[in-house]
Amino acid sequence: MTVQANTTLQSQIIAYSAPKLVDVAADWEPYALYLLAGVLDGHSAARLHKRLVLEEKVAHSVSVSYDGLRRGPGAFYVSFSPVEGHTLMELEAGWNEEILRLTKGGVSDAELNRVKAQVIAGQVFSGDSVLGQASRMGRMWAIGFAPNAPDVINDKLRTITPLQVQEVAKKYLVGRHTTIAILEPKISN
Repeated sequence: MTVQANTTLQSQIIAYSAPKLVDVAADWEPYALYLLAGVLDGHSAARLHKRLVLEEKVAHSVSVSYDGLRRGPGAFYVSFSPVEGHTLMELEAGWNEEILRLTKGGVSDAELNRVKAQVIAGQVFSGDSVLGQASRMGRMWAIGFAPNAPDVINDKLRTITPLQVQEVAKKYLVGRHTTIAILEPKISN
């Protein structure tokens, strides 16, 4: 779908159908998808930001996210905006090349361990305040999980391997079951 609005930058979002977390103890794919999002985006040295924003300088921004903690269907998202003189097609090609690189070459132990540390630290720090704890407990309750689910989730995240991250990239991010939305600047008459 393409939408025109009062904006100066073009942007695109691609949503891939992906599983949501159903069984906190038995599932593994949602955890691998969550870490995959961290490998691709989530810090300044992440693959997409480093390549498209810092090195090639073709994107203003790149964002990757996955949220398997929801009531509705799961989804894995990537969005980007090109810098002037570059196109969404270039950024989509860069995205596809990075996914191909990941599905063929995988993720190193060091890269995955860095992402795991960041993700788990974020989860732990979110519970530092009473508001954070209440929010986390409320979210777990709202989607039908036990209040201790965050502890189980962190334990499961620690067990995910580079091969599992590569597997979910191959399974869910290779062109099928996608929805693409493009935001274009409104053309004035």
